[in-house]
Order: sequence, then structure tokens, then C-alpha cells
Amino acid sequence: VEPAQYDEIVVRTRHIYELMRSNHPFLTAGEDSVFAAMLALSPLSDEQVVEETERCYRLINPEFLLSGDAVQSLSHVLALCDGDAVEKCSKTMALFHALKENGCKYGTSYEIATLGVLAMLPVPQEQIIKDFLEVDEFLQNQKGYGFWGSITKRERYMHVAMLVTSSYVDNSDSMVEKTMSSAAISSTISLVAAQQAAMCAAIAASNAASNAANN
Repeated sequence: VEPAQYDEIVVRTRHIYELMRSNHPFLTAGEDSVFAAMLALSPLSDEQVVEETERCYRLINPEFLLSGDAVQSLSHVLALCDGDAVEKCSKTMALFHALKENGCKYGTSYEIATLGVLAMLPVPQEQIIKDFLEVDEFLQNQKGYGFWGSITKRERYMHVAMLVTSSYVDNSDSMVEKTMSSAAISSTISLVAAQQAAMCAAIAASNAASNAANN
């Protein structure tokens, strides 16, 4: 964002956060401000972008009834991406179930925000799953990730999703660069932003859990 836009983005971020809170007063908390800032960069109006998150939330929520906070984060990620809400949610759920069928039961807490990022890659699902399994096999043999490691399987899957997404976005010779139209490039930029936002949400959730345990 150019410096001249700072004030406008700050105002939009606050307004979007307030709209989020009016829709979900018990779910919206500090970590959602990260997503509000990302959504403030959208070319849509504040009301339109929050309505898009609501459409995604209503579609995804029945699948994860006990994970309201996580579903809200996922809906924010999906709202950052171009496309129809039904299609975006369907792709996310299809990937969730496909990974489960391949022996990788993805987490349904704060981890699912990164699943949305992965699902929105303009890459065939079969290729995403193949890459996911390869990266997961590699991580299992790294310090801290194995059977006796401190990182849980669900956290490992979240890290796998981040790594696979980054590998496509960062590689200029990748399938993404070859298949994306110019209109889709902005969507991929949004994916990177969503990935970082999801990581922030994960760190916030981890720190909150750690503090609760210490107290």
C-alpha cells in the first residue's frame, strides 16, 4: 500500500472488523484484525467483502459445527480469493475429504485456514495431494516432526500446506505461472497474504494455548 493510502486502509480495517464483530460478536477476536487488514485491500466495498466472508462461513460451518472460530478464519481466507463462494467452499471441502482418504486427516481447528489457501491454488487436486504426501513424508523424518517430536500431526499437516503453497507461488517456472491468466495473478497475491494471515492466526492461537497452560 502506498503511504498516501495508509489512513484509508486503517479506517477500512477498523470498519471491516466492526462489521465482522456485528455478525459474530462471540467469535471475533484480536487475531481477526489481521484478516480485517488483508480484506481492507480488496477492491470490493467493506460491506461486499464481509458479505463474501459470510457466504463462505454459512457454506462451510455445517461441516465443522464445533470449530466456529476456525471456520471464521477460513471464511476470511476464502473471501480474499477470487471466484464464486460455492465453488471455493466446495473445492476446500473436496480437498479436506481427499486428504483424509489418503491417510491425512487435516485439523479442524486453526489449521483449516491454511487448507483454504492450499485449495485455492490453480493446480489439479491430484497434484496437490501428491505434493502434500511427498512433503509430509519428508517432514516426518525431520527433528521435532517424528513420532516422538513436539509438533503434532495436525500442526505438521498445516506446515505441509504452507510449504506446498509457497513452492508454487515462489517458483516462477511452476504450473501456477504457466496456467494463470493475468486476472488470476491478483488472486495468487491474495493467497500469499492469506497464507501469512493464517500463520499469524496460528501463532496467536498457539500462544494463547501456551499461556493458558502456564496459568
